[in-house]
Amino acid sequence: MARGCGPGGGCPGARGAGYVKNRRHTPIATGYRPQFFVRTTSVVGEVDLGRPGTAVPGEALEPTVTLGRAVALDAGLGFAIREGGRTAGAGTVTALLD
Repeated sequence: MARGCGPGGGCPGARGAGYVKNRRHTPIATGYRPQFFVRTTSVVGEVDLGRPGTAVPGEALEPTVTLGRAVALDAGLGFAIREGGRTAGAGTVTALLD
């Protein structure tokens, strides 16, 4: 995932398996843009949930995430989903997308 987000270059992406924490009170939908913490890096990413397009708190999901900038990732790497200073979810990278 060495590609950047320059004009016409697109952004790196990954598929992951994770869940939405029960502390969150509202569902998330495709287009949700939280911070993803990977190792010591924080990067914004846009979530694509596919069908049905929403996930409620406590639900397991397999989203595709487009990251805002290039980040070193490997399958099996854990990540946290943060919003407003709180952890909203967590998961594991299952595949890298070109």
